[in-house]
Amino acid sequence: METMAELIPFLGHERDDVRLMAAESLSQIVVAADAAAVVAKPNLLPALLKVAEKADEAAVHAAAALVNLCADDRARPKLLVAGAVKVAVAGAIGKDTPADHVQYSCMLLANLTQDDEGRARLVKQGASLFRLFGLFVADKDSANRKHLSLVFPNCFAHPLGRR
Repeated sequence: METMAELIPFLGHERDDVRLMAAESLSQIVVAADAAAVVAKPNLLPALLKVAEKADEAAVHAAAALVNLCADDRARPKLLVAGAVKVAVAGAIGKDTPADHVQYSCMLLANLTQDDEGRARLVKQGASLFRLFGLFVADKDSANRKHLSLVFPNCFAHPLGRR
């Protein structure tokens, strides 16, 4: 856990290669770590989300880390409060976003919308949901957005999503 705290300043570093190494290290650490303890680290989640907002290689690793963290039922609410839905939508929609980042962002949305709170947050972004659906339908040649097939039924479980 101490290693994670040491990585936080490097996630915000001005150099791309430093951010990449920090995000890559963090994505490897969170696989074996207790997700609830990770998201409880002060400043870690905002720093990780900020990296995931970008359209570079570091964002790919940050999004992968977020997917692993979000799989934990205890960590998911903190990710929702921190704005992970907005970050995941941006990654899934991004034009110049690396393919792996799009895929991890869609996986993250699938995890975030497992619960009512996540569904509500995505559904309230109505235009984003329609945009995601359009991209999903148009994404015939690649599987980057295949995880959206889990997002839509999740959102339709929410009353506003059915409307």
